[in-house]
Amino acid sequence: MFSLSPSGGAPPSSTPAPTPIPLVPWYYDCRRVPNDTVDTVKGGVQHKQLVPIGHNEALFTYGLTDKEDRRRCTQHWCIMSLSQDGSLSSLPIDAPPGSSGIVNMQIVRVADSVIAYGGYIQPQQFGLSHNVPSHAMFTYSIDTREWAEVVCEGEVPQPRLAPLVFPFKNSLVLMGGYMYPKEGERGTEPRKDMWQWCGERERGAWTRIGEMPPGLKASGLVGVETQDALLFCNYQVDGTVTYKYTPHNQHWEGPLPLRHLSNGEMVEGQKMYEPYRFCALSDKKLLYMSKDRYKSNLRLWLYNTVAGECVQCEGVPGLVAGSTATCLINPTTLLILGDDKLNGRYRCKDTSWLVELD
Repeated sequence: MFSLSPSGGAPPSSTPAPTPIPLVPWYYDCRRVPNDTVDTVKGGVQHKQLVPIGHNEALFTYGLTDKEDRRRCTQHWCIMSLSQDGSLSSLPIDAPPGSSGIVNMQIVRVADSVIAYGGYIQPQQFGLSHNVPSHAMFTYSIDTREWAEVVCEGEVPQPRLAPLVFPFKNSLVLMGGYMYPKEGERGTEPRKDMWQWCGERERGAWTRIGEMPPGLKASGLVGVETQDALLFCNYQVDGTVTYKYTPHNQHWEGPLPLRHLSNGEMVEGQKMYEPYRFCALSDKKLLYMSKDRYKSNLRLWLYNTVAGECVQCEGVPGLVAGSTATCLINPTTLLILGDDKLNGRYRCKDTSWLVELD
């Protein structure tokens, strides 16, 4: 379990103020660092993603909205490097071959490669009114620093928009997403099927592994790989709940209430808001981000995967709920690429933080 150390005191008042929940410290140093990769106001950059590739480096990809036509977007790729003097640099790299026009591809680290999957083709290229889902799949070799297109044998998942993809061991798990309606119909069609991909760098095969449980909603869902399962947090009417899924036997566990701790006890009635990000800090400890009720600020929590409990921890000064990506660029340093809050205004330039973990 986590331990909490209350600090500070209540302000003088005739009516005793409620005791604030103490925020757990989890880092010994947090600093902003210059980042010349993205220099634009919030809203121009979207869908940031970071994947560690070892040696103080991470693969970074993001979408950049066209200043003249905000309906158009291009996906950019680069390598972020942390030097010995603590400075952060970026090196642009080529996009996957054959991915021209595809944006919002998702990336995950699987074994010694980074897999880029899915995304959508922008409708302007086809004269359509909606995005066209892509099932493109590429691998980026960490050793050779080269892209390769993946050829999939047998049945493949139906292309869909906004699927959820997660690494698990040496495989990729895909679930959810949605489809646009047929011509003349209204609304969108959510997908509940789940698939697992296994293979080599340029070849592999998909296997259908079931469906999402009835109560699990793809919207408001974040997930992360743990030692033996995939852990999900889902925002529902009654609060945030957790699910666990074990791919090898297709077993679901949940929904289970997300237990919040304060002074070693569960906080009754405390409700966590919309899940935003998960990041593994160690085998047993996760950093969980949730949006506040106004969906503008981020609240940070430490989640114990063994006990199934979480505590609210200290925030990152200035970080807001814009487009944020996080990863451990080395075992003790968390890299955050996000949006800053300057002078109380949310329209601001993207910035970077390096967080040295306790």
